[in-house]
Amino acid sequence: MKGVALLLRLAQYELEERRSDLGFINQAQIQTETAIGELDATVTREANIALADPAAIAVFGAWAGHAAKGRTQLQNRFEELDLSAHAARDNLRESAAQLRRLEIVLETAQAKARRAASRQADARADERELARRDDNKAD
Repeated sequence: MKGVALLLRLAQYELEERRSDLGFINQAQIQTETAIGELDATVTREANIALADPAAIAVFGAWAGHAAKGRTQLQNRFEELDLSAHAARDNLRESAAQLRRLEIVLETAQAKARRAASRQADARADERELARRDDNKAD
């Protein structure tokens, strides 16, 4: 039973690690979404400024090209994080299932040990009862 208890503790640790991994990925997704939103807002602001100043349109065109590349990179990063999040969720589910399997094994072993202890106690009680009866016959 000690081996199962150790495996159970390790599985609990692994489950917490998987939860932590998923949390970090989710945080990175939020940061990436925020960066995309901020970039979109900046592009909109700069476009409005460029429309008000015809001389700025040429500069805006070059800047907008770089901004579009940056947005594409951020979007690709978000998609990678989304794939990582799916994998992390799958790993988390598998770790939780493994933990539950180990809990069942431990519960089964504990129930088996309780039944064995109960049988031993019953056997001792039966032996005492037989000894008492033998003592009563001898008197």
